[in-house]
Amino acid sequence: MLKKIYIVLSVLLIVFILPAAVIGTINADKTHWTRKDIDDKTIIPLPHSISTIKEGLPFANKRASEWRKDAELSYVVVRFEGKDAIKNRKGVIAYRYYVKNKSLIGLPHAVCYVEIDLDKQSIVRFQAYGSDKLDDTMINIAKWNLDLDDVFGVVEKQLDSNVIDKHSKPIVVIRAFEDFWHFAIFPSPDSHGEELLVVIDPVTKEIKRIDNKSK
Repeated sequence: MLKKIYIVLSVLLIVFILPAAVIGTINADKTHWTRKDIDDKTIIPLPHSISTIKEGLPFANKRASEWRKDAELSYVVVRFEGKDAIKNRKGVIAYRYYVKNKSLIGLPHAVCYVEIDLDKQSIVRFQAYGSDKLDDTMINIAKWNLDLDDVFGVVEKQLDSNVIDKHSKPIVVIRAFEDFWHFAIFPSPDSHGEELLVVIDPVTKEIKRIDNKSK
């Protein structure tokens, strides 16, 4: 009798329960938060004005934590388009955050970007997506002695000021990692690559390398 009950239960498990569990897992994977791409362009004014990466960080942290509380900063990119934006330091700061998915379903990695426009003094965009392959390294900016005005000052002291002004629609992109910053100059919005790249130590403010591709 017990043997018959065991056989019946085994059949029920194979025919009904296991397929349902598999289907449930597949459906859960499809709707997992790592598979929900977000591109939110809602304008969120900042409560007070900012002019540096460090000043904007608390607002970016808050927005990223609304998405995932375990989101961690991995790097920062600042983009200045045109001479006025460069001169007035009115670029767009993009803070990138990384999250490792600890679940067995969904994609193993996810990132989000919080963009703060220094001209509009607002968060202007939030993006998030998951990925199979990401290699982000978390950063701690506490030791930085460099910020936006500082990095322009370091570069302008070392290079001819005409290096930017000679272009009609120059773009400056700053990529800030924990141990080094890139200061890149693009001749125009249509440029396929930077004309000049300066690598700077954010602690000592020393220039480590200059790649001038216009020569």
